[in-house]
Amino acid sequence: MSPQAPKLLGDIIEVSLQLLERLSLDINIEQEDSEKDLLGLTSERDKQIKLLFSTYSQDTLIEYKELLSQMSELDLILLDKSTELKNALANQCIELKKNKKAVHSYQKY
Repeated sequence: MSPQAPKLLGDIIEVSLQLLERLSLDINIEQEDSEKDLLGLTSERDKQIKLLFSTYSQDTLIEYKELLSQMSELDLILLDKSTELKNALANQCIELKKNKKAVHSYQKY
């Protein structure tokens, strides 16, 4: 049993929860700090996940299946939330384009 594996899994879960918290906030495109924070957390999470699976074998990780399950559930929630936000931002872009077209057509007259 490796004492570092559960700590690493706990760190991944913690970063995942931080990401979910940040994604739950109303995100404006103009908030560069928020974007940098999200990129930093995502990068940190990716590094930790790669480290976990490159360092520990399946036999070692099977001992922590509850933590792995929690990490997997958070991953699915993160995917759903990011897809939801992506769609919301796409809709905002479409609305902005429609507004620009309307303004442009009024400027002709």
